[in-house]
Amino acid sequence: MNRLIPLLLILLAPVASALSPPRPPPPPPPPQVWIDPASGLQAIKLADVDIQIRTHGFIARTTLDLRFDNPNARVLEGEFVFPLAAGQTVAGYALEVNGDMREGVVVDKETARVAFEETSRQRIDPGLAELTAGNVFRTRLYPIPANGSKRVRLHLEATLSDQGDHWRYLLPMQFKDTVGRLHIRAESTLSESAPLGDDLKVDPDLRFDRSGSAWIAEFTRENVRPRSELAFRIPKSTHAAQLEAADVLDPAWRSVIALVDSGRPAGNKADKARRLAIFFDASASARDRNRQRETAVLGAYLRALGNVEVRLVAFRNDADPALRFDVRGGDASKLLQAIDALPLDGGS
Repeated sequence: MNRLIPLLLILLAPVASALSPPRPPPPPPPPQVWIDPASGLQAIKLADVDIQIRTHGFIARTTLDLRFDNPNARVLEGEFVFPLAAGQTVAGYALEVNGDMREGVVVDKETARVAFEETSRQRIDPGLAELTAGNVFRTRLYPIPANGSKRVRLHLEATLSDQGDHWRYLLPMQFKDTVGRLHIRAESTLSESAPLGDDLKVDPDLRFDRSGSAWIAEFTRENVRPRSELAFRIPKSTHAAQLEAADVLDPAWRSVIALVDSGRPAGNKADKARRLAIFFDASASARDRNRQRETAVLGAYLRALGNVEVRLVAFRNDADPALRFDVRGGDASKLLQAIDALPLDGGS
């Protein structure tokens, strides 16, 4: 009998100390399915990796479809581990269940805990995933059929790294063992010239050709072991990139993201601002932000400016009237108190 297995995602965000410098990150673990070595069983093999990359302006969407083979004559339970690059987030994932791919649902930790317990009481094996410290995605895989295979699909999103005159795409590709088949397809839009291989790690097969309004690179390799990142550079367009997405429940509402380079002052040293506008997101989601760190950074910046006229605009569903503050001698205490007193409600 086919069973629908709920797939839940828990996001665990480590909090860094503001008092001590961050430690250098350890090398990312290779993408793999972990089986207890004490079991004496053969290792799970990564048989097929299909990577689809789509960049649109400064946004990158990556889909990874991986197939793992179980060479053992018994059903196994494993743990799938996949490292993410800095700035990448998991926008969705799917597991193969009875031959079909079942999409997971991204929820907060408490909701996931309740759903997991309720599902377990119904004698159904829930799929549970989490994003752990070090930006590593991890999920339980069960069942992995005897002498069979199991597929996992990950959807990743990220803003590309700004490198001045170009954007940089990066995907960790340090694999522990040989991959039976590796297929990569990268598509880039909103670029007036062809993307290029990264300066430090140029893949000879990563060549972009024009296809309609996009640049496309595609290649397939057999029995390879990738040991470095997949990286390439996308020359910036002369036009500002703007993306829109309609709301699922109410298409009349749209989410908009845009990035406009306002230019940099000439010379090595910029003049201090004399007037400053601060737009502060005071919606309900601000309760989950580290507001102490935000005000600490803002206070340090205003101390460096010394004397400056500040207009504070708080916004939620609508923008509040601008409030004026005159900072003298770097003393921004009244402004910071006003920000701390803002009611946090509504949506942004």
